[in-house]
Amino acid sequence: MKKNKLHRAVLAALGVSAMAAYSSQASAFGSIDIGTFTGSTISVDSTTPFKAFSDYKAQNQGWMHTARFFTLTIGDASEMASGKTYDVQLKMTGRGTLNLGDATAAAINNPSFAVWTAGTGAINTGQATSIGHGWNPTRGVQEIATDVNGDSTTVWTNETLGVAGILEGHQGWIGYVNSGPAYTLINQLDPQNGNLQTDTGAAVLDSVSNGGLNTSSLSWLTNPGASSTSFSNNYYRNGDNGPTIGSAPDFAMMILSGLKAGNYLIGLGGSCPGYPSDSAAAAACGKGNQFTFEVSAAPAAVPVPGAVWLFGSAMIGLLGIGRRKQNQQA
Repeated sequence: MKKNKLHRAVLAALGVSAMAAYSSQASAFGSIDIGTFTGSTISVDSTTPFKAFSDYKAQNQGWMHTARFFTLTIGDASEMASGKTYDVQLKMTGRGTLNLGDATAAAINNPSFAVWTAGTGAINTGQATSIGHGWNPTRGVQEIATDVNGDSTTVWTNETLGVAGILEGHQGWIGYVNSGPAYTLINQLDPQNGNLQTDTGAAVLDSVSNGGLNTSSLSWLTNPGASSTSFSNNYYRNGDNGPTIGSAPDFAMMILSGLKAGNYLIGLGGSCPGYPSDSAAAAACGKGNQFTFEVSAAPAAVPVPGAVWLFGSAMIGLLGIGRRKQNQQA
């Protein structure tokens, strides 16, 4: 299948902007349009901070203004209008030297990403300015959640995504995959105005495992049962300064079956929650920032050989004959 590599000058600019974002405290966030997928592979080399997926202060959210955000179009305008679906594989892989704590030339240890949709509407992250820093990989925009007291509440964490055009609620959330450690995502403050997010004043706790997909809505991911997430975390150390076991950069991957033609936003970062200092994070999770993101056709399901079906039918027939003989003898 033909592979489409974006121009290296553009990719170099992406890397420079990501490095500059490390020290930035601006609340705006931007995105890079990586193109339209209609079957040919799209491959992009870029960088993202090694804590951008899960280390926003005490909340363990993603860092909005340092994470890498891509916009991706699936299908063309006529396919959006007709509701055509694609089986798509999204894969983020660490790129570069194996990770020994060097953030300037090393593959990111725990690549992780989340996906949302604007449906057939446009995504414009440039207009989402001065609205918070954090994003929640497990929720949509203004989505109803349950706080620690068991009360329903509105989660404001992804309001910035709503301003950019992402659909509200669970309809706008496709899923996430996290190749780093599982952790609890704590949502306490509304990033728009600093007020408590809940009616009771209690925190909202989301357990973030290694992957989850939207199985409750068939609006944009029409076949979640055939979809999946997978990952490797050979360089996650399972504790401070623990041993690494891998010899290849880690990956995080989604297979999205029956994904409707439309516009999608992808937030990418490294996952190392709960570490206020870079040195502590590097000791627990590893460092690095380089990755490759690839959009390709999902591999076809392996069909069951016809001989297996024939064998199964024969066995059923033999069992039926055996039962009839037993009944006649009785």
